[in-house]
Amino acid sequence: MTAAPRPGTADVEVSDSVGPKSYARGFRWKLRFSVNLHRAGLWCRCEAQFTGAMAIQDVVEIERKFDVEESSVLPAFDRLPGVASVEDSVEYALDATYFDTADLALATSRITLRRRTGGEDEGWHLKTLLNSDTRQEFREPLGSDPITVPERLLRRVRVHVRDRALVPVVRLQTRRIVHRLLDADGAVPAEICDDRVRADRFVPEAETQQWREWEVELVGGDLDLLDAAQSLLETSGVTPSAHVSKLARALGDLPGARPSAPPRVTGKSAAGDVLLACVDTNVRMLRSEDPRVREDEPDSVHQMRIALRRLRSALTTFRPIVDAEVANFLRGELKWMARTLGAARDLQVLHQRLRDLIAAEPPELVLGPVSDRIDGQLSADAESARRSGLESLDDERYFRLLDALDSFLTASPLRRPAAEPAPAIVPDLIDRQWKRLRARVRESKKAATGSPATSPCTRCGRAPSNCAMPPTRPVPWTARPPFGWRSRPRRCRRSWESTRPASSPGPICSAGQPRRNCGERTRSATGVCTPCRRAPHTMPKRDSVRRGDGSPDPR
Repeated sequence: MTAAPRPGTADVEVSDSVGPKSYARGFRWKLRFSVNLHRAGLWCRCEAQFTGAMAIQDVVEIERKFDVEESSVLPAFDRLPGVASVEDSVEYALDATYFDTADLALATSRITLRRRTGGEDEGWHLKTLLNSDTRQEFREPLGSDPITVPERLLRRVRVHVRDRALVPVVRLQTRRIVHRLLDADGAVPAEICDDRVRADRFVPEAETQQWREWEVELVGGDLDLLDAAQSLLETSGVTPSAHVSKLARALGDLPGARPSAPPRVTGKSAAGDVLLACVDTNVRMLRSEDPRVREDEPDSVHQMRIALRRLRSALTTFRPIVDAEVANFLRGELKWMARTLGAARDLQVLHQRLRDLIAAEPPELVLGPVSDRIDGQLSADAESARRSGLESLDDERYFRLLDALDSFLTASPLRRPAAEPAPAIVPDLIDRQWKRLRARVRESKKAATGSPATSPCTRCGRAPSNCAMPPTRPVPWTARPPFGWRSRPRRCRRSWESTRPASSPGPICSAGQPRRNCGERTRSATGVCTPCRRAPHTMPKRDSVRRGDGSPDPR
């Protein structure tokens, strides 16, 4: 925090930046003027202090590229609607180095990372493709190190790069001539760039290309102007470029340079294709939310957890058609990642709910700085949880999870039923999970009413949701056993004695064995032991009955 200036001083911030796009080379200086009275007269002292580079603004670019011949001539763009004249052309010499991993992970995701000198926007640029015409561009100052990527840009590509190194892959030297279109008010709705490009590719082997292309980039205009410019160029025999960027053209058909298209699912698709399409959609969502979580953008943690939860649900639903070892590994790692991010998200939800509760109370009932105390405590806890979550995003375990998801989409460890038509397999898989969900809901309702529905099954020892025994219904106790009770299988029959009231202890255990032959005894008030599931002649003697820790039972 800057201290307030003393009387007689003034702080002024100035910049050497001039023009709408000169912020990339701008710097901020602080000038302090001290004015004092002296016996000999009035004197002034000026102190200058460098306070760092000015903040770089991120922009959204809307442009279209066109392939042209070396002898092509630009048409008259002043005939476009809303264009009054064309400004005199300006020429620039641009030199850009593009960075990527050895396997071109960024190019596969249609992301370009470059360091460019020359022009009005020199510096580090990170471009992500939003659609065919629109790109989000993140910018950082040029800096003095031509190799080290700025940390903010590195965070945004970490989910693609992971723990691999970024190396130069292409160098582009461009001679650019810019023609600015002006409207009646003198504003610039669009720019026409005439580029002559020389591309030197470094991986996997050196190769050089040269070409010429035109770009129409919107500055203050709308898409109608862009469509009109494209129509004008097409009437001149110019065709839209087949590449989304200069980097894509320089890389050509290298393995990994072309992005993989998401799988399409139709009514005739196989069950495995449905699973792969679901996994691919949520993996893309996971990659898009990872940079937002690192930048602490609103609702980013919640959306990333949604992607993780959907991936787990898909692997659970399609478990019969997926390799069990791969599915169990992925589900465990996804659960770990969701739990790591869940701490920060839970504190955010709790903080918001407490705020709403305090706001709903009458002011006279809120005594003291309640909101400030809650904000201070939960904000500190949320920040600590957020730092822990960010550490997990840079953990090698998280990177291996991303590698495993990529391998799942490429290698597809599916079983034989995955090749069957989806209409014959998928409805049954979904219905199975729907039944499990309904059973869980019933168990939660019983647990809310105090029913022991969540205790382990006394017959198979499993949780109620995974019980292997057939479901039973409680029956009222009667003085006489039901007809055919002794002829039922010992593991499956309903014990008449297990429903005996506490006031009526009997000599029969819940497993159907006489008390004198039962191998498991109890001190319960009902005098009923747990099921022993043994025939009378196999019961151990009373002296051999031992406790769980191996010591003899004194009873």
